Amino acid sequence: MQHSDPQIQDLFYLRQLFYGKLGQLARERTSLLSNMTCYKIDESHISDKVAQLTQWSEQLRENAAEEHQSYKQFSSAFYRGVRLSFPCKPCMLLLPSSKPVMQQVTLCMLLCTMHEHVM
Repeated sequence: MQHSDPQIQDLFYLRQLFYGKLGQLARERTSLLSNMTCYKIDESHISDKVAQLTQWSEQLRENAAEEHQSYKQFSSAFYRGVRLSFPCKPCMLLLPSSKPVMQQVTLCMLLCTMHEHVM
């Protein structure tokens, strides 16, 4: 499959943005989980401590929602902007089955497109 130079540039830029966003979210999530696991709960001021844990839990939920939104935005931009169509059934076998479907499809698109430009 032949791609124009602007399509290739757009794809690599989109990939850079996507992985940058996922990296940022992963670092935030790691920090939140570290805070939660190191947090000492004793009997003094328990309501303050529960409030803090609740706040961190809400931030984790928002982080997961933002990651899901990033996958949806990437998929949408990929189809609208780059407009690549390719058969990609074999690479689906390489992806871990524990990933949600949106993540599998997104990773499949990246793997297939990157494979074409490396070969």
